[in-house]
Amino acid sequence: MKKFKQNKLKYILGIIALVLMILVGAFFWYVSDYYKADAIALNVLSQDNIVQKDNITVLSPDTPSNTAMNFIQELK
Repeated sequence: MKKFKQNKLKYILGIIALVLMILVGAFFWYVSDYYKADAIALNVLSQDNIVQKDNITVLSPDTPSNTAMNFIQELK
């Protein structure tokens, strides 16, 4: 009977360890998957046409585009 309880405890601890390893692996996979800047964004950042007024920063590309991105930051 004692051996049965030890085997059951080892089995349960093994399952818990396996679930934790899967969760840790999924976490690291999730945080390593991010959007990288494309060539257009890197080009705009390397130019001198960045304007900052009050709490707003405007990045303007040299060529006109119909694409925009808005970043909102709540100040406390």
